[in-house]
Amino acid sequence: MKKIHTLALTALLLAATSLSAENEKKEVNQVTESVTLSTDVDYTITGAEPFGAMGSVNIENTEHAVLIIKGIRPSKVIKEVLKNHVFIAGEQATNGRNCQVRMYNTGAIVLPYASNIRPLTCYTEPNFQGKECNNYTEGHNGGFMKTLTMSTLNNQIRSFRLKRGYMVTFALGTGGWGYSRCFIADKEDLEVKVMPAPFDERISSYRLFKWFYASKKGLASNGDPIANAALNSSWCYDWAQGNESLLPDVEWVPNHIYEDWPSASTCGSVNGSCHMKTNNEPGNKADDHPQSVDEILANWQNLMRTGMRLCSESSHDGSWGHLRAFIDSIDARGWRCDLLDLHCYWPEGSFNSLSGKYNEYGGRPIWISEWVWGASWNNNGIFGSAPDGRNSFSERNQQYNADHVIPILEKLNANPHVERYAYWNGEAPASKIYHDGKLSILGKYYAKMDAGIGYDRRYEKVPNIVCHEARNLKGTLNKAKKTYKIEWTDANGDMLDAMEVQCKFPGKTTWRTIAKIKLKDRTSAADIAYNYTDTLGEAGLYTYRICNVTPKKERLLSEEINITISEAQAVGMLGYGTLEVGDENEVSAEFNVSHNEAGEEVIPAVFMGMASYKNTTNGMSNHLIAIAKNSFRFRLNPWPLKAPVQFTKKETVDYLMAPKGCYQDAEGKRIVVGEAGSVKGDTMQVVFPEAFPEGTTPVIIVQNYSSSKTAAPVVARAFGINNQGFKVVLTRQEEAEGMFTAQKVNYMAALPGNYSIGGGKRLTVCLDAEAPVGGSSYVLVPLKNAEGEMLQLVDPIIVGAAQTFRLPSTCVFRQQSVTMEEFYVGEETYSSVTGIRVRRQVDNTSTSKEKNTKTNGDLTGWFILNRDLNATGNEPIIFADPTAITSVSAPSFTVSTHGGMISVSDASAKAYAVNGQQVATGKPLPAGIYVVTNGKQSVKVTVK
Repeated sequence: MKKIHTLALTALLLAATSLSAENEKKEVNQVTESVTLSTDVDYTITGAEPFGAMGSVNIENTEHAVLIIKGIRPSKVIKEVLKNHVFIAGEQATNGRNCQVRMYNTGAIVLPYASNIRPLTCYTEPNFQGKECNNYTEGHNGGFMKTLTMSTLNNQIRSFRLKRGYMVTFALGTGGWGYSRCFIADKEDLEVKVMPAPFDERISSYRLFKWFYASKKGLASNGDPIANAALNSSWCYDWAQGNESLLPDVEWVPNHIYEDWPSASTCGSVNGSCHMKTNNEPGNKADDHPQSVDEILANWQNLMRTGMRLCSESSHDGSWGHLRAFIDSIDARGWRCDLLDLHCYWPEGSFNSLSGKYNEYGGRPIWISEWVWGASWNNNGIFGSAPDGRNSFSERNQQYNADHVIPILEKLNANPHVERYAYWNGEAPASKIYHDGKLSILGKYYAKMDAGIGYDRRYEKVPNIVCHEARNLKGTLNKAKKTYKIEWTDANGDMLDAMEVQCKFPGKTTWRTIAKIKLKDRTSAADIAYNYTDTLGEAGLYTYRICNVTPKKERLLSEEINITISEAQAVGMLGYGTLEVGDENEVSAEFNVSHNEAGEEVIPAVFMGMASYKNTTNGMSNHLIAIAKNSFRFRLNPWPLKAPVQFTKKETVDYLMAPKGCYQDAEGKRIVVGEAGSVKGDTMQVVFPEAFPEGTTPVIIVQNYSSSKTAAPVVARAFGINNQGFKVVLTRQEEAEGMFTAQKVNYMAALPGNYSIGGGKRLTVCLDAEAPVGGSSYVLVPLKNAEGEMLQLVDPIIVGAAQTFRLPSTCVFRQQSVTMEEFYVGEETYSSVTGIRVRRQVDNTSTSKEKNTKTNGDLTGWFILNRDLNATGNEPIIFADPTAITSVSAPSFTVSTHGGMISVSDASAKAYAVNGQQVATGKPLPAGIYVVTNGKQSVKVTVK
C-alpha cells in the first residue's frame, strides 16, 4: 500500500507568520476641522455627512494610516468626498495617483498608496535580511501566475513583507504549478520572518492581487449594476468570467462553471477579483453539465495556477457525497481549495448546521453562493407557505418572507465561519428581494443591513502538506559503463524537506544514503520525474530505494529495486558464479566471451542451480531470459496461481556455463554440453552424439530459456536417462492459461566422478539414489562418490537437478541449506559440504490424485565445482581444448559426404549435430561438424 503523509497543521504553518501591529482604532461621526494622521491608525468616519465645510483629513503616515468612511460607496467617495477633504502627505488625494479608494463593507477605505507602490518585498534570508527585491507587479501571464527569475529571487525567498490591502499567492513550481498558498494582508501589513513549510527557498511563481474588503452580502447570478446598487451588495457573479465594470463598489467574481468553461485562463485573466467560483453542482444529474469528481480533478491544477482563491465545487442537497469525494481528493493530494461553496435552499432551522459544515469539510470558510428560504421543488419555505401563493409579489408575501428570512440573515451575519453569501433572486416572485426594479420589504432590509466584512484570518484554510513515497521506481543497467540508472516519479516532491537515494550494497544488511537529490520545480500536471546514475563496484546484489523526508523529518520509503551484478569466473572454458536475487526483476551476469574449438566466439550454454528457500509461499522457476556472448539475463519467476506472490527475502542461485561441445579431461572422461532443440511442452527424446559406456547412467542437468515474459513460469525436466540419451519435457502450473511458448533447452551430461579441471578446481559429478526428494519437508541428500564415501566439497558452486519424473505434476526443487563437516589435510582445517537439504515444491493447482510423498520422491544429480586440494597448479585445463569424439577401433560402416548430404552404409546408424540433435541422412544439411553412430561406434564427419 502506498504511504501518504499529511500535515494538516495550520497553527504550525502560521507560527512563522507575524503581522505588523494592528492600527489604533479611532471613530468620529464627522470631521469639522483639519485632522492629520501621523500615527498608525484606522481613522473611521461614521456619519452620513462625513465632512463639514472646513473638515479635512491629511494622511501624513503613508505607511500604515488609513481613512475609513462608513456607509458611502467608493464611487461616491471618489467623486464627491476626496476633493477638498482628503489629502495625502499634504497633497490633494486623487484615486489611482496617490491613493486607492476601495470598498470597505458597504463603505470605503482610502489607502495612501502611490500609483507606483510595490506592495511585496522579498528577502533571501530569514528576518528580512540578505538580498531584497520588490520588483513584483499585479497581473498575470495568460491568466496564470508569473514565474520568478533569478533577479526576482526564484527559489531564494526566505522571508517577505506584504502591504495591507493585498493578497499574494506563492507556488513552488513554475507558472503556478505545484503546492500553492494564498497570503492575505487585510488589517495590517503581513510580515513573514521565516517561510513556513514547504516554501523556504522553494518559491518559483507568484501572483499579486488587490484585496477587496467585501461585505458578506452579495447577489447571485446577476451582474446588473442597478440591481446591485439597489441591494447595496458588495459582490456578485454571473454565468461567465465577469469583468471589472462594477468596481470600485462591487466585486464581480469570475465563475468557472464546468470543465472547461469559462476556461481557467479566461477566469484567471480577470483582475477585478482574487476569487473564483467553480463547477456548478456537478453532482446534480438534473443540471445541464453534471461531471464526475475525476473530471473536475483533471483540470483543478490549472485553476490553482491562476493564483485565485478557489471555491469548491458547489453542492446541492442531493450531492453531499460528491462534494465529500471532491474535498477528500483535494486534501489527499495537498492541492489548494480555499473555500467551501454551498447551495442552501433550506428551511430556516437547517442554517444552524453551517459551522458543522466548516469542520466537516476540512476547515474552509463558507461561501453560500445560492440561497433562499426553502426550495420551490420541495414546495417548502416561502414556496409552500406564501399567503398569496408563490407567484405573487404582494406585500403580504413580502412581509411573510421577510419575517422568516431576517432570522436567517442574523444567523449568517453572526456565524464567523460564513465568509460570504449571495441571495438567489431568480425564483418565484414571492421569494424575490428585487423585482421589476423595486425592492421588496426584505430587499430594503438587505440593502440597509450591515452584514460586516466576511473574511476572518482565523478561519482561512492552509492547504495540507501531503508527502508521498516515490513511485514507479525502475532501473537500467549499462553493462559497458557498469552503471545503474535509477528512475522514479514523485507526485508532490516539491513539498518534501529532502529526497535521498539509498543503497544496500552486496553483503551488507544496512542502508546507506548515496545521494541527496535536488528537488525540482513542478512544470506541468504530471508527476515530477527524477533519476540518478550509480557506478557499480563489486559483484553481488545491489538494492535501491528512495527515501522522502517530510517537513516533520519523517521518512517515507519507496518500494525497492534490485540489480545483481555477477562477474562470472572461469576455469578454462567453464564459467561459474552465484546470483543474489531480491525480487522478480531481471538480473544480469557478465563474463568473458566464450570460444569454441576453432577459436570462434560463441554463445555458451548456461545452467542455473536450485534456488535457495527463503521465500516459501511460492514455487520459483528459473527463468533464463537471454544469453549473449558475454552475458546472460535471468530472473526468479514465482508461480502466480493460488498463492500471493511474496518476494520479501533475497534468494541465491549458483550457475555453471560452457560452450556447447564434447569434452574430455586428461584421463579421457567425457562431458557433453549440447542443445535439445526447441521444446513446446511435449516430451522430446534426446540422443547423445556418442553413447556413454554400456551399463552406465550419466547425470543430466537441463536448462530452458526464452525471452517470453509469460505469466505461467515454465520448468524443464529431464528423465528416462540412460547411456544413449534422455527425455526432456516442459511443464507449468496446471491452471495456467494460453499456449506453451517454445523454449530452447540446453543440457550437460557426465558420468559420476571427479573431473580434473585445473586452476585449483575440479568438477564433481554425483548421483544420489539413497534419498529421493519428496514429501512435505526437506530431504537431506548426502553427497557421496560411487564407492559410497562422503565427498569433501570445499567452496562449492552447486548445480543440481531431478533425474526422474515420478510425480506427474509440475515441480521445482529448492536448496534449503547445506550440511558442513570439518576435516584436516596436514595442518590445514577445511569445512566441506557433505549434504544438501532439498525441498520439492509441487504445483498447488494440480488435480493429480498422486500426493507429494517420499514414496514418489525424485532422485537428484549434481554438478559441483569445488576446490581440488590435491591440485599442483600444473595439471591440464580440461576445457581449454575440447576434443572431438573418436572411435576406439575402425568402424564397421562407411560414411561419405557429397552435396551437403551424409550417406551411411549401415541403415541402423544415425547422424547427430554436435548439440545432440538428430539430423536426417541423405538430405542437404547446414555446414558443420556431425557425428554418425550405430550405438557402438561413432565417426565424426564435416559437411562443407
